[in-house]
Amino acid sequence: MSQETTRVIEELSEVELEIALKEVFPEYRSLLPPRALPQVRTPLRSHSLNNINDDPDSTPRQRKIYTPRPIPAIPGFTISSILSVSHLEELADLVVEEQSRKEEKRRRRRIRDGTATQKDLQSQSQFRSQSSTMTSESLSGVKTQSGWRLSNDEKRARKERLVKWVIRGLSEEGVLVQIRMKVDEKISTSQTRIKRCIEAYLPLPEPLVLPLLIPHLSAEIHHRSQIYIPRTDPRYGHGILLEEVFKRLRGCGEDGRWERVGEYCVEDALQFGEGKGLRRVGRGWVIA
Repeated sequence: MSQETTRVIEELSEVELEIALKEVFPEYRSLLPPRALPQVRTPLRSHSLNNINDDPDSTPRQRKIYTPRPIPAIPGFTISSILSVSHLEELADLVVEEQSRKEEKRRRRRIRDGTATQKDLQSQSQFRSQSSTMTSESLSGVKTQSGWRLSNDEKRARKERLVKWVIRGLSEEGVLVQIRMKVDEKISTSQTRIKRCIEAYLPLPEPLVLPLLIPHLSAEIHHRSQIYIPRTDPRYGHGILLEEVFKRLRGCGEDGRWERVGEYCVEDALQFGEGKGLRRVGRGWVIA
C-alpha cells in the first residue's frame, strides 16, 4: 500500500497534491493557504489576453482550447481492494484454512476429553448432519469435503475479519489512518451513477506525511515569533522540535484520525523533507 500511495503522490504536481490532500483530509482545508486561481482563458478572450496591443480589426485566428487534466485522487484502500490483490488473497486463504484446521483439532480434543462447550456440541451435531448428507452424496459420485473446510461464504467472512484485524493492529501502531473515500455507484434500475462515501485506509509514507506537516511547522514558527524564548528554554537555538510538530498533528481535526499516528512517522517525514523544503537547525527544522 505504501508503495502505491508513494507512486501516486510523486506523479502529482505541487498544486495537484495540495488539492488532493484537501479532498482526502478535510481538516487541512482551513490550514493550507488558498491558492489564487489562474485567469480563465476562453476562445473569445484568449486573443486579447495574449496580445493587448494587436489590431482590433485583424482577422481572428483559431486558438487551441486546453482542457485541464483531471486531478487523480490519492487512492484509499478498502478491505475488498486489499483482497482483490491475488497474492494477498492467496496468503489470506492459507491463514484462514490453517486456522480452521487448528480449530477443528481443538474442538475434537475437547469432545474427547469431556471438556466440550455447548458450541462444540452444536458444531458436532451440525457436522454429523452434514456428514450424513455428504455420505449420501458420495454414494452418488459427488466429491465430499473434510469437516474443517469452510464454505465460500464462511471463508470470505473470515478473510475479511483477518484483514480488519491486521488493519486494526497497523492503526494502533500509528502507520495508517482511516479516511472517507468517494466511489461511483451505479443504480441498478438505470444508468445513473451516484457518489457514495465508504470507509478506507491510507498508509503514511514520508511523501504523504511531509506536506501535511508544513502548515504545523508554519503555525509553530509564527507562534515563536510572538513570544520570547529565553536561553534556558529547550527550544532556544533550535528549529521547530519533533515533539512540537507531533503534538500539533495529533491534535488536528475533529475525526481523531491523527490521535494514534506514530512519532517515528513524523520524524521520518521531517528527515525526508530536508532539502525538499525543510532545513535542519540544531535539533529541529525550519521551512527553507
